[in-house]
Amino acid sequence: VPTNNVPDGFVIRIQGTDDTNTLTVQDDGTLANSDLSLGAATRVLGVGDILTLQYDATLNQWFEVTFTNN
Repeated sequence: VPTNNVPDGFVIRIQGTDDTNTLTVQDDGTLANSDLSLGAATRVLGVGDILTLQYDATLNQWFEVTFTNN
């Protein structure tokens, strides 16, 4: 996940749009240098699923705030 010039505390929401062509997001422990700290090793987003992330500029890391599996 790019972090150039991202302000501290910036929040982003990612919403899945398809149950066949899902989006898989992987934690930094699963995919090195992803800069993601998730509540699970991976999150798979299908239709209506929402992942909310918040950026910590000090740690240069995105942290999961919520994941909704709809």
